[in-house]
Amino acid sequence: MPLKRGEKNVSANISELHRGPQYARTKAKHGKSVADKQAVAAAMHAAMPGPSMRMKKRMTM
Repeated sequence: MPLKRGEKNVSANISELHRGPQYARTKAKHGKSVADKQAVAAAMHAAMPGPSMRMKKRMTM
């Protein structure tokens, strides 16, 4: 289940994560709220710019 890059894909990535086995395992073990938070964190991480963009941002600061 590869996640798509970019801010516009966050919702699609969260939906993709909700269908996966890791979400089901986390939900069973720790509860729905923890599994939801984990899915959102993973989707937001995938939406971040790549390493080259972060490096450019750091150099201009």
